[in-house]
Amino acid sequence: MLREFFVWWFAQLADLLPQELRQSALGAGDALLITPIGPLGQGVEAVAVDLRRSGKESQLGHFALGAIGTADLTHVVGRTTVLRLDEADVLGKTVSLPLAAERELDQALAFEMDRETPFTADELYWNHRIIGADRPNSRLSVRLSLIPKANLDPLLADLAAVGIRPKRVEIAGGPDKGTYLPLNGDGTRSHRTSHRLLWPAAACCVALAIAAIVTPFVRQELALASLDRQIGEAKAAAAEAGRHFPDRDGAAAA
Repeated sequence: MLREFFVWWFAQLADLLPQELRQSALGAGDALLITPIGPLGQGVEAVAVDLRRSGKESQLGHFALGAIGTADLTHVVGRTTVLRLDEADVLGKTVSLPLAAERELDQALAFEMDRETPFTADELYWNHRIIGADRPNSRLSVRLSLIPKANLDPLLADLAAVGIRPKRVEIAGGPDKGTYLPLNGDGTRSHRTSHRLLWPAAACCVALAIAAIVTPFVRQELALASLDRQIGEAKAAAAEAGRHFPDRDGAAAA
């Protein structure tokens, strides 16, 4: 659960980065990259498989969907799996919303999805990023990235049948290059943390709160201990020299 929480957390941090930095932030993590050969919605029969390690990619080969399996990828089992799609497989749209929607942007976009697109939110895998805010006119510009589930679900089902379950989609080119879309199976956004992640998230928050409270007292105790040590050393030096040195209470000490 902790590993999944930190994957989620770093994905959210990456979502706050400018577009040109987002790809490198997501691309920094090791992953097994699955790229369909051919457009979605037209019966993908094969995929290209690459391994990303320390920012570098190496090709593992092309596999027919019926032939690929964990036996072919024994040495990379356990890595995060990412589905990489071309821009032609992802719909992009820029929408304008009232600035007040920024506080609950996910809910506002889900509510407006069927008005802004030919689909409802439940029919899509989607993500968004804010590309501009016109505060004098109280408007917010948001870029949507959308994949109809009807196009992607057949490929996900074929991959799941051989034990491969991508965690997210990464867009490989075009104006939305570097954008990711979560693949939670139900189309919900990845930052709506699942109940399984609430406990590790809460534990992290509690640990940080305790550290913030305890740290000043620890530093104070260390400073007092250092001061006492310095006073003791000074007293010892004075005693050896046959001089008097006042203790901390102001009394004279030989």
